[in-house]
Amino acid sequence: DKESGIILDLGAGTGRVSAFVKGKAQKIVAVDISPKMIEIAAGKTNLVNDTYFSVMSALGLGFKESVFDVVISLGLFEYVKNLGPFLDEIGRVLKGHGRFIFSCNNLGSISNLFSLKKGDVILGHISRADYSLNDLRQILNEKGFLLQDYAGTFFISTDWFWRFYRFFYLELFKKLYV
Repeated sequence: DKESGIILDLGAGTGRVSAFVKGKAQKIVAVDISPKMIEIAAGKTNLVNDTYFSVMSALGLGFKESVFDVVISLGLFEYVKNLGPFLDEIGRVLKGHGRFIFSCNNLGSISNLFSLKKGDVILGHISRADYSLNDLRQILNEKGFLLQDYAGTFFISTDWFWRFYRFFYLELFKKLYV
């Protein structure tokens, strides 16, 4: 069904979220700052009919006020150092009772124990910014958003998994059998 109205996929990248929500909205607008990402997303044949693509910054969305019923931003928070202007812009284009769905790295997450930092680059992400749950609640509240629900997940790359698995397995094996 098309009950979600108009969805903005903010930081759309290659269009994975747009493809996932296709069929749940009257229209999807996929926005990313990278022309290459938008080119890849626009090339996906399953997104051609009711998805519109545009290259623009999340800090200067070229839309009128109160246009979108849902704004989805997955994997973009870690690139935003100052959430204030970012959330102001989302609030501007989101309808009054609209929903903002986002993902965010957690400053207190166990994954940060394994982050390799060198300057502003962390595991290939440039200028990554992590926020604690309290940070998010505070800034969302200040900007007029109500945090209704949240969930936590932990992802680790296959490469890192096998490194740690081998290390811990070998250490356990040594302790038990050597």
